[in-house]
Amino acid sequence: MFLKFRERAGQTHRKVILPEADDIRILLAAKQVDALGIAQPILLGDPDKIKALARANSLDLTGISFLSAKEVASDAVREYLISRKAYRTTSEADIQTALSSPLTLACCLLGMDEVDACVAGAVASTKQVIGQALKIIGMTEEGALLSSFLILTSPVLAQHGLEHILFADCAINIDPDAKQLSQIAIATAQ
Repeated sequence: MFLKFRERAGQTHRKVILPEADDIRILLAAKQVDALGIAQPILLGDPDKIKALARANSLDLTGISFLSAKEVASDAVREYLISRKAYRTTSEADIQTALSSPLTLACCLLGMDEVDACVAGAVASTKQVIGQALKIIGMTEEGALLSSFLILTSPVLAQHGLEHILFADCAINIDPDAKQLSQIAIATAQ
């Protein structure tokens, strides 16, 4: 399953923004995603600080794109943020604070279709990531239920003929009913 996913992902050349690029784990993941050809990783933050972190860890980021958070916070992104219901009545000072957050900027770029995906949560909490995504991007029209999943990979799985296991909704819906379980299963399978 995952190999098919990886193969299909590599054919689409999707842009994935990584707003926590001041963490070495993110840089290592970006390098791996780029090497595997799964997607085009874009590191969001201060390019000089990101490059210094990479150098300090002997990591070559050649071929990986960088976006300066200061450059991303353009008038278009500002207007998009203000257009979102959660930010319509926000003060100018709060808008400026929001625009200084790489996670907020990444969600704006995703909502504006400038990137295809955002991966966050290594530094920010699940609550922060989901909260910003809901406030800035929102739910799909048919998406009445928010859910999440994780992909588990283990050498033990391979011993049993499995490559990966998907665990759906380990954090969002604590006690789902039958209809919610059905929705979660369908969303995870998609």
